[in-house]
Amino acid sequence: MLIETLDQYKEKCYQDIEEDFLAQSFAEWDKNFAAICEFWRADLREAVNGAAAVQQETGEICSYLSISLLLSSVHMGTPQLQIDFFDEKWFYGRPFYRHRVPADLFFSRWLAFIRQAEDERYYQRSALRRTMIRTLYMGTLQRLAFSLACNLKYWLADFDMDEILQGLVIKVPFHLTMGEYLGAQKPVFHMSN
Repeated sequence: MLIETLDQYKEKCYQDIEEDFLAQSFAEWDKNFAAICEFWRADLREAVNGAAAVQQETGEICSYLSISLLLSSVHMGTPQLQIDFFDEKWFYGRPFYRHRVPADLFFSRWLAFIRQAEDERYYQRSALRRTMIRTLYMGTLQRLAFSLACNLKYWLADFDMDEILQGLVIKVPFHLTMGEYLGAQKPVFHMSN
């Protein structure tokens, strides 16, 4: 049966392709647990060291740390996470320090997913185009960002957060969240009195 509309494509093809991609990504994250933990430990320490150096110069105090998946970076083929450090006015202000890290470790299946999603056998000789299919990727990336945040909470449970945050001047309550840049963020770590 020829698929004529984006809704038909989503229902008959994309949902299965997306579920396979997510399941394979999650399985790969489980398989690479040790490498992922080392990635987080090293990159968070590097980011904290940079923020602590800024704090020494400016006297800023950190109340909020946000880790964001830059969705546009995935579309451009260079997945990145952005780590932002904010003072107590974080909701209204700009970060006093920003650090970016490559996130290829979490997107090793992305190109295969795109190739499969854009396979012309699903829609050749129809009005459906690749650019229309690509509009579905944002939802997939949002699901992946949420899953990364859920997993980060699990991965951080094995860390000594005092060691990771050592050198950073923190004001409690302190929050660490993860999600989409300028989008939904999920709490993954909290410090209070």
